Amino acid sequence: GKPNCGAKFRQILAENRFKMKKSISVIIPNYCGKALLEKYLPSVFSALESSINISAYEVIVVDDASTDSSIDFLEENFPSVILIKSPFNQGFSKTSNLGISSAKYDLVLMLNNDMQVATDFFDTLIPLFISNENIFGVFSKIYDASHQTVLEAQKLPLIKSSEIRYADNISASLQDFSFYLCGGNMLLDRNKLVALKGFNTIYSPFYFEDFDLSIRAWKRGWECVFSPDTYSLHCHS
Repeated sequence: GKPNCGAKFRQILAENRFKMKKSISVIIPNYCGKALLEKYLPSVFSALESSINISAYEVIVVDDASTDSSIDFLEENFPSVILIKSPFNQGFSKTSNLGISSAKYDLVLMLNNDMQVATDFFDTLIPLFISNENIFGVFSKIYDASHQTVLEAQKLPLIKSSEIRYADNISASLQDFSFYLCGGNMLLDRNKLVALKGFNTIYSPFYFEDFDLSIRAWKRGWECVFSPDTYSLHCHS
């Protein structure tokens, strides 16, 4: 009889669709953020569960020795969350690196605990990694809690006197290039992130880790990208 060409075609299509997907590890550093997790963590799960481009995911919360009820809240309400408990307060970079060392999937989303992500966040950003294997990371436009004011957008290098600074919140004039990635919601290639050994802990307790990480990635020839096509809300805590 004739071969079942239709079944073979459907099999090939299914295999290719799977190759177009990526697995995601979401890492959320937390310090006394029970109220923030309660308010914004559901948006992360909603975006993960509705995505057509995610093959598997895990959510890792690294608690930086909180003194509130963050841990109890997560254990009672989000039992699927992988909870890492730091024995003492260490600051952003060291806390984040604990999560990075535990992440097991293709991409790592470093996310602040006061961020609400759009439903299409992952489906907008993941295809960028599939189409360009040289990408190190990408971040989206970041608005304030009212979704009215842009807080973070594309960043371009600015040469001033003998210093290199950056021009912030630039309209996408150089396509998707960005001088550095904003640490609040950056989606990263895990293998490249591990090769860079995560964040440089010299910046503890916080600030400039994302700038440093991005520059080290550029030195390796890897691209840092900004996407204006999706967003997150930064509800400053």
